Amino acid sequence: MAGQDVSANLGGMLSQIGGTLGSMGQAGQGLMQPIMTSFRPQLDPNSVESLQRQAAFQGRIGDTEQARLFTGQALALEERNRAEAEKQRKLAEGQERVKALNAFRNAVASGDANAIATARANLEAVGQTQGTSLLPQAAAIETNERQTKAAAATEAAAVEALRLDNLEAGMRAAFNAVDSIEKADTILKNAPAEVSEQAAAAHKQVVDRITSQQKRAEEERNLRVVLPPSFELVEQEGKLVIPSIADLEEPVRNLLNGMAQRLDADIKAANEDAANGKSIIPQATRDALRRRRNDLEKDVTGALLKKADDEAKAKRQEQITFRQKAQDELVRNYSDTDVEEAQKDLEAQGYTVTLTEAENYLRQEAINRLFKTAPSVDDDGVVDLDALQAGEDSKKSTAVPPEFQIFTFPDKDERSTLQKVRDIAETGVEVFTDLFAPRYVTDRIGED
Repeated sequence: MAGQDVSANLGGMLSQIGGTLGSMGQAGQGLMQPIMTSFRPQLDPNSVESLQRQAAFQGRIGDTEQARLFTGQALALEERNRAEAEKQRKLAEGQERVKALNAFRNAVASGDANAIATARANLEAVGQTQGTSLLPQAAAIETNERQTKAAAATEAAAVEALRLDNLEAGMRAAFNAVDSIEKADTILKNAPAEVSEQAAAAHKQVVDRITSQQKRAEEERNLRVVLPPSFELVEQEGKLVIPSIADLEEPVRNLLNGMAQRLDADIKAANEDAANGKSIIPQATRDALRRRRNDLEKDVTGALLKKADDEAKAKRQEQITFRQKAQDELVRNYSDTDVEEAQKDLEAQGYTVTLTEAENYLRQEAINRLFKTAPSVDDDGVVDLDALQAGEDSKKSTAVPPEFQIFTFPDKDERSTLQKVRDIAETGVEVFTDLFAPRYVTDRIGED
């Protein structure tokens, strides 16, 4: 019938025909070849079944050499097909793993707890289907994301610190350059919110200086009176010094005190000459003394502002250093023994955790202890290192910024100890615990 392989049915017939034609000698052989060719099954070299049919046909017509040839080709093709199928299977599994890991990576980056849980469940399902575990790769993704976020936060803090340094330096320079309270008020009004506190302190210092200068100008209307600097000098070790600069570094302090001593001596000399009636102080001399006095006051104010600026920079650098310590704790490695002990301890408390989670628990504990040594942390996770005085105890409720929160306790197994033992016993495992035997009995069982 059309469309059917009739070679199997015709094999015997062809053999009979071959025998008959064979008895005819050379002429018979010439007739047999086109007959066999006409009834041979159609060959598809890319089909194992086709090659096998061809081998069977050649065997039925007695051509064992051709039969072996086609059988070998069929086996080789079958092996290649099997290898290709295995290759495609592994490729598909690899693509599925990559897809699941990428989905988990995106979920972790989003910070959405529900998305993370869903992606983790999908990872576990893919791993179980393929007979492997993707949890180590998941842990590596989470660690890398924590490192990336912590590094970004630290870098952002450094950039912000530099921006504030430049902002404060410009603000203080502007304050020190003004010569009227109105201008100082304008600077204070326009000061950015980030440096409002520093601007208020600088404004007060500048206003005090300008107010003293204005008061002195009123008193100096009597040309025979030349007043000392607005800050009063005190005597220390036989030298006149400025009390307000006592905390400045020694080179700066000595320079300003030397200028104040020389100015004070020149003012006294001018005042004595005027008081004794020896001379009227020339206006040029009076103006020169006034300029020296005003310049000295500006230098003192500038030095005090610079000290405040340096302290602000040091504070921010200390904050950055502290965050770097916390970042180091994110990737700290613990020994297998420590991790296993932590896992046992958590299980004893009713929590079921993996070894990776147990290690994260140890890291979180270290991070929590570190942040308790910080004076305080505001809502944005910025450590305020000036919140405590020296020797004051650290606050117990110091908040840990979100990027340093890497472990949360899972839901507790609320079953009773007895129920847990029963559940284990149902699996056919014999359990001995302190619940059923004294400690010395269980010790002896272990020794035996």
